[in-house]
Amino acid sequence: MEFLIISDTKLKVSITRDECLKYGIDTSDADFSTNEIRLIIREILELAKKRCGFTVDREKILVQLYPMPDGDCELFVTKLVGLSARERGIVRDADELTTYQKKRGVYRFSDTITLKEAVRAIYRDGVECDLYVSESGEYYISIVESFADGISEFEVLVEFGDRLPELPVFVMAEYGTLLSDGRGLETALTLP
Repeated sequence: MEFLIISDTKLKVSITRDECLKYGIDTSDADFSTNEIRLIIREILELAKKRCGFTVDREKILVQLYPMPDGDCELFVTKLVGLSARERGIVRDADELTTYQKKRGVYRFSDTITLKEAVRAIYRDGVECDLYVSESGEYYISIVESFADGISEFEVLVEFGDRLPELPVFVMAEYGTLLSDGRGLETALTLP
């Protein structure tokens, strides 16, 4: 995989045929699902950060994937922060483009059993997550999640609890307790 920084806001990634196979990119089909993009882009962005210093924090990005006839493909990542408001609107409204963003999501669960079921549904190593419990016994997770076209990689959590716009102040203050800072998923699975 080769990385070329075009500008502060744009990166080109050349992906070989073998790497396409590894990531499950079918270059014979130009119709990539949101889920496929979400699964590969996180790993590619981590590699880009390590290899060439191109970092994407929580800004929304545009992902363009172009298959080549020989089985290779090119992926372009554009930080939308670098575009004018008009250009961002055009990109956001386009049907054939996928946007990607990382941000912190907050979810509330009524009890330990529901929390554990939710965590089992999404669990994997390396997910940054804080875990809180309120005085009333509700659990809150604050988790870094990836969004592709506005859909979270952890969308299934809404089947178990409520998505909140932010962590309630009372939970961070005197009516809640931080159970785990960063490793909340692992902590949740060990609760009695």
